[in-house]
Amino acid sequence: LRFFEVPNDAFNFQSQAMRFGGIRRFQSLAIFAQGIILWMLIRYRFKDFFNLRTGIYILPLVLCVFGIGLLSGHRYMVVVLGMTVIVAAYAQRFYDFRTTAVFATLASIGLVIGYGAADKLPLAAQRALSFLPGIKVQSRARLDAMATWHTRKLLREQGMKLIPNYFWVGRGFGLSATTDYSNRWDPTSVTAHINQGTFYNGFIGLMVNTGFPGTFFMIIFIGYGTWITLKMIRILRIIGVDDSFLRLCSISSGLWIANAVGFIFLHGDSEFAMKSFALQAGLQLTAHYHLKNRLDQYYNPPKEEMDEDEEQRTGSSGDGDDRRVLIPAIG
Repeated sequence: LRFFEVPNDAFNFQSQAMRFGGIRRFQSLAIFAQGIILWMLIRYRFKDFFNLRTGIYILPLVLCVFGIGLLSGHRYMVVVLGMTVIVAAYAQRFYDFRTTAVFATLASIGLVIGYGAADKLPLAAQRALSFLPGIKVQSRARLDAMATWHTRKLLREQGMKLIPNYFWVGRGFGLSATTDYSNRWDPTSVTAHINQGTFYNGFIGLMVNTGFPGTFFMIIFIGYGTWITLKMIRILRIIGVDDSFLRLCSISSGLWIANAVGFIFLHGDSEFAMKSFALQAGLQLTAHYHLKNRLDQYYNPPKEEMDEDEEQRTGSSGDGDDRRVLIPAIG
């Protein structure tokens, strides 16, 4: 469904670049890159990426798509994909000595190349990587990224001050961007974000807009989904990920954990809380139901399979009373 999502602030990025000469960011490429990479992670196991027969073409393809996604300038894309891969790889029992050593070696080579060539990349890609410690990027990219962090820091500070005023009864969701004219006297957009109830922190936004009751029940909703996700990960580590459905379960589990952490601490928008989690919550519940059935089949295989295993073990394949008669050798 990511391929049908409309970038909500792509027009804003483009208009700012045209008016102020800022970095041109192509937000749609982040959605495209995440969709393609997640599809490939469902199509192949993690170990296939480091297998000489298959990894020789799928690993470079994934890295190429990831590079295209960096042109969006979204640091959040890098964080979400990274967390999703870490959790899904754990669910797939990827972390053994050999695969971990190969992964660490390739990651080290990639970091050396990335750090060395970072300041030669397009400005949007430099912005997406600017959060990495010690990386050298051009001043325009770093200043643009720091401006975003500074704005969000101000929003969180102002949001914390508003929480006591709306602790029990939330303020409700704010003005529509089409009827808010605060940008005319506040070009930083801080006032506009506060009026619209957007604080880029899920907890603060929920407390201001919905009060303690709304925050409490939303945290329960996310917590229950996380509990279901952890149960799915335990099942996957038992039965393996031999087909696309099981790999889908591992990727959706990693994506849920990444989105939950990102919503609460990094990039949460309370107005889109249910939009962000409702579809995936339904997917998690459905996947967990089928995973439990797979687990029952794993421990209690169908009678037909048990009969075939017994026949293979005893060497008997006839119908009815098939008794083996031992005839002593003569001579």
